[in-house]
Amino acid sequence: MNGTQQADGGWRSAILAQFTPEIAAFSPVTVVIDPDRLISEQKLLSALKERGFEVVQFDDPISFRYVYETRLRARAVGSDGPRLVVATMDGEQPVPFDVQSAAAQVSRVLTFGLGTLFPQLTPSVVAELDREDLDALFRAQQIHQPGRLGENATKDFILRHVCEVAPELIRNPADLLRVLLRRHYQERQYPLTVDQRFIALARSGGMFADWPLEAIVTQRNAFLAFLQERWDRFIRNKAGQSAQRGDMLPGPLDLPFDHPDVRIYIDNLCLEGALKPVQGVSKKDIGKSWHGVAIMPEAAEAVSARFIKLTPHLTAMIPGSAAAHAEWVTFAYRWAEWNVLRHQMPHYELASMAAMVSDAQAAVDQAFEQWLLANYGAMGSLSFLPRPAMVHQISKSMAYGWSPALTAKKKALIVIDGLAIDQWLLLRDSLGPDLELVEGGAFAWIPTLTSVSRQSIFAGESPIFFAATLATTSKEEQHWCRFWENHGVRRGKVAYVKQKMQEDTSALVSRVKQHIEDTGCVAIGIVVGVIDDTIHGSAMGSGGLHAQVRYWGQAGHLRKLVELLVNDGFEVHVTADHGNVEARGMGKPNIGVVAEQRGERTHILTDESIRSAVHQAFPKSVVWPSIGLPDGYLPLIAQGRNAFIGESEITVCHGGLAIEEVIVPYVRVTRRLT
Repeated sequence: MNGTQQADGGWRSAILAQFTPEIAAFSPVTVVIDPDRLISEQKLLSALKERGFEVVQFDDPISFRYVYETRLRARAVGSDGPRLVVATMDGEQPVPFDVQSAAAQVSRVLTFGLGTLFPQLTPSVVAELDREDLDALFRAQQIHQPGRLGENATKDFILRHVCEVAPELIRNPADLLRVLLRRHYQERQYPLTVDQRFIALARSGGMFADWPLEAIVTQRNAFLAFLQERWDRFIRNKAGQSAQRGDMLPGPLDLPFDHPDVRIYIDNLCLEGALKPVQGVSKKDIGKSWHGVAIMPEAAEAVSARFIKLTPHLTAMIPGSAAAHAEWVTFAYRWAEWNVLRHQMPHYELASMAAMVSDAQAAVDQAFEQWLLANYGAMGSLSFLPRPAMVHQISKSMAYGWSPALTAKKKALIVIDGLAIDQWLLLRDSLGPDLELVEGGAFAWIPTLTSVSRQSIFAGESPIFFAATLATTSKEEQHWCRFWENHGVRRGKVAYVKQKMQEDTSALVSRVKQHIEDTGCVAIGIVVGVIDDTIHGSAMGSGGLHAQVRYWGQAGHLRKLVELLVNDGFEVHVTADHGNVEARGMGKPNIGVVAEQRGERTHILTDESIRSAVHQAFPKSVVWPSIGLPDGYLPLIAQGRNAFIGESEITVCHGGLAIEEVIVPYVRVTRRLT
């Protein structure tokens, strides 16, 4: 089913009705005033693209003017090609006069808003929802016709029909635990005001007063920590061991884990690694009951048994072609757990499963590549609210709502070069229990090269804006300073610190500390290069890289850096520019000096005929469209787990389209409140 079929109907219909082929024939440019960010929803963007319209967000006059003059003006004056749609959130600050005038001449200045699409609901409440949740809400409004609802009634309507929660049916701990397990297993986020309404209703009958609902309803990590402590206690009781409360989080000590509606989620959480094994309890203590999912493996074979069970479980969960990008981020974390487990197995066990591993990787690679080819072109137009979808939006998200008057809210961005999500999972526990992590993911720029994707992070722009420096990272500090200057920060209050080649991380931490003390900066960008250096020096494949990353985390260097920043009052954001994969060589193209850049996973060419010829010689490659890239920057990317190196050689590298390379961790770190 294509994107248009998916997007037609529902709340999108009213918008798509304004973008028909007949309208495209006479309307080279449309201006959309879009205060509720509707036009930047993924399925709607894909549907507009299929209908011949290209959406460009107007959020920076200088950036927009550059793109418009260099890439879009021809479309706005009637030439062939996609019709231009310029979207702005603020009708008070219109797009440039010439663009506005061209649209106004054909009556193509449009306004879309939630108040029109959801006339029976309170707009301020609906506006807080993720755009992916509007489908369920619109269907419910059409079916139930609730009449005009006030604020609390709108929240109740959302609880029932979007969150699928009926508070009046939550009558005991098993009911509440089932609701929380379903929500956090699906990794759903709802507006804080809706969560607060749910908490108030759940407690309205005098129940659950001792449950820390304010934390475990809204925060997945807090819920999993709460659950882990009770799970450990439950298993130790089953094993006949004493289970002391100790420093457990507030709340009831015992939960109904044996309830059948609860057990199914516990099984999956243990299988996927979200709930950790209980140490010190043996299979003999538990017997053959289902509680065995909690046991710390006593032999390497137990790891293999879990891996064999997890593999088909995950391949059955691979998102489809119509999935939202957030679904792929959720899957990327589960796939990362699979990669971590894979490298915990003995080599002889892993060798016996080579075909299963290869088939699983191929299934994920193929589905993700197809999704990227169909949807990646629209991702640059997605909103960075409520959370960034792509890495270049991270700085925009950090700066949103910030002003020079808010100097107490200092911002720090740590970019760990080359860190894949599976390697992040090896590092996060090293940060310690006193730091609160809000984990997510963002899409890197393709090709997933450092000079492309990392520059975009510090520039806060797509690569088309720094065409002259795409082969180098030497301008990152200038990009970073310019970005914050444009948001009102004086240059002397912006800092950039990059780890030097072979520099010990403790020395980097000392330099960061010195920068903070010397400048009193309110925005600092930090590049940690040790992982990428390890990648390019790794001779032991992904398994060896995992061992080195684990060792680096256990040494405490990342914790020291994060603690330094948190203790100094910084809001800390951690991300990566790209991840990495282990790939096998399929031969080197003989292209000599005609390549702009030659990498193990990507070759950058400047001539389309040469790229086509190389692609024909290497059919296991992808001719990647120049999405967000300057003219004449033509990537040819190795497909699957292949690389442009000697045949059958093995290397750990990046630059390609694998989920491990493209979706990177994006984590916000704060001090945990006690």
